[in-house]
Amino acid sequence: MHEEFLPLIGDDPADFENGKAKVPALDYFVLWVMPQRLRVIAETTDPRHIQDFMDIIDEHFSSYPGTRAFSARGSDHYQ
Repeated sequence: MHEEFLPLIGDDPADFENGKAKVPALDYFVLWVMPQRLRVIAETTDPRHIQDFMDIIDEHFSSYPGTRAFSARGSDHYQ
């Protein structure tokens, strides 16, 4: 997870918009690993990309056998 998502911190958000990057640029990415659970708190650099990131991270987690994934917004103050 770190190898895939940490390099996105500080990327140019335009790279996602123009198809150069497959995942939106991030301001931060925090990962908690617990038995039976992973938790991610992240923020996209461009607030308009948060839903795209949520869809991507859900798809990523769901790719692991036996794993359910879901995302939720912690705050909607950017809308």
